[in-house]
Amino acid sequence: MIKVIEQGLIKASCDIVRPYLQPSLGRALHSKYTPKITPDLDTDTEYAINLHCEARITIAKETTCVLEATHYAKIHVSRDMVDNADMLDKILMVTFPNMLANDARATISRLSIMAGYPQAVLPVQNFAGVFSQLMANRPPVPSPLELSGASHVH
Repeated sequence: MIKVIEQGLIKASCDIVRPYLQPSLGRALHSKYTPKITPDLDTDTEYAINLHCEARITIAKETTCVLEATHYAKIHVSRDMVDNADMLDKILMVTFPNMLANDARATISRLSIMAGYPQAVLPVQNFAGVFSQLMANRPPVPSPLELSGASHVH
């Protein structure tokens, strides 16, 4: 069982870097999502998930506007989920970042309109793919025998 304790927006900002460039000149949008998961040190069943989203609007190869949004969720997970590391990793690194990304995308879209630019539609981030790649690149856990430096010799 997963219970969302609280959820919301931490920060939203719009920094117009080059106000002299007109949005009608055409634009490119560059974005990135940065998730951060923090366990609550007082309990082993609560976690905070922050998702920072940044988008840069570029006109004529110059960044004209930087849009940022950070959304968070604080969750409580049941003891059986904490004991199942694979399930917990997927919840913390895929399910909740996906949920928060929808909120961040909507915030970035509203910020771009409020700044006088056309609506910024950010691409959907594939957190499941990022998670799979992270797991594939994780180094193997050494056995206790390898850690001690001991070897078996006949």
